[in-house]
Amino acid sequence: MAMPQTRSAAPILRIILAIFLCSLAGCTHSPGASESPTPDLSVRPELHLPGLLRLRSLDQLVADKYNSRFLFLSAVIRGQSAASAPQLLITHDRTLYTVGIDDSALHPAPWSECRDDLGTVAVDPTLTWLACYDSIRTVKFFALDETQAAPVAERKTDPVWAWPIWGPSAQQLTFHTHARTCEIQLVTAGEQFTTLTPTATLRFPEFDVTDPPQGGCNLFVDQWTPDGSALDMDGPYGQNMSTRTLYTLSRATLQTLLAGASTSGIPPVITITKGMLTDLGTMRLPVAWNPSGKTLTAMSLNGKTIMTIDAKTGEQRPLLDLSAQLQFPEVCSVLWTPVGGALVIRLCSGAGDIGSPPPDQIYVYTPPVTPTE
Repeated sequence: MAMPQTRSAAPILRIILAIFLCSLAGCTHSPGASESPTPDLSVRPELHLPGLLRLRSLDQLVADKYNSRFLFLSAVIRGQSAASAPQLLITHDRTLYTVGIDDSALHPAPWSECRDDLGTVAVDPTLTWLACYDSIRTVKFFALDETQAAPVAERKTDPVWAWPIWGPSAQQLTFHTHARTCEIQLVTAGEQFTTLTPTATLRFPEFDVTDPPQGGCNLFVDQWTPDGSALDMDGPYGQNMSTRTLYTLSRATLQTLLAGASTSGIPPVITITKGMLTDLGTMRLPVAWNPSGKTLTAMSLNGKTIMTIDAKTGEQRPLLDLSAQLQFPEVCSVLWTPVGGALVIRLCSGAGDIGSPPPDQIYVYTPPVTPTE
């Protein structure tokens, strides 16, 4: 009786051995494989559009993408001379740098004592003074004169105050607060910033957070217009946690409320209701005022088109469409140069970034027609 034939184990062993050796060697699919390659999310593709300039000199700051990939767009100041381009103030690893918007002359800023983790510095409307908040109740004031590196004044603030924004006038600052309710503090600065005197507290009770019990605020106060005529602020996040309602408060409305407040010598507490605000509709951060104070710049709902928004009507118009080149909503900051001729755009890690996100990039966009409205 013939014995049944058996299949040799040698081919199977060879296959197992080949798979093992291939795993050690890091084999890849052959060029004819049907699967598409996985994109490298640690590299951000460069944007190429008319009028858009990438500031490549900043690449040296974020060369170590694992530890120091963050750039923070802090402010725009005058160039070193009347003929030179305006300069950006960039914060990187708690160090302030200046760089021309034409990608020239990257240097550590002379005001070396201005150190901040997130670049929350404030420049006054006349581009004369720089205020730096160091997160430990201290504000340092510097003259934007590169021959004066030391602060002209250093002031302790109230424990409730947080970082400042400049306005509504050149001698006034508006402080965010650490309060359990929605409020901001208006402060008047003395000559050469010898004093910081509270003048009024603005309360926004309709935006108070009641859960959790320790309270909070669903309103982010952003910036005054360069002429101090209006203040923009962002309401609570929508259901998708990416869009917010944009509001503005006019200085005329505020002055009327201040004029009717008590004059007992104690800084008044002014209640601001939603009815006193202008609702400009739903948008996506970030937001920036055009220097004219007549329009704002913000992102479209999908986060890939930069829009201009009429500050009176809320009408939105596209300014720069990035949808064909942005993989994710990656625009984190926008800022107009003082004369409104160029828009500075910061790209940072998008929602889809995993693993090691790419370093930040900064671009300067010069529109074909300068927005004057």
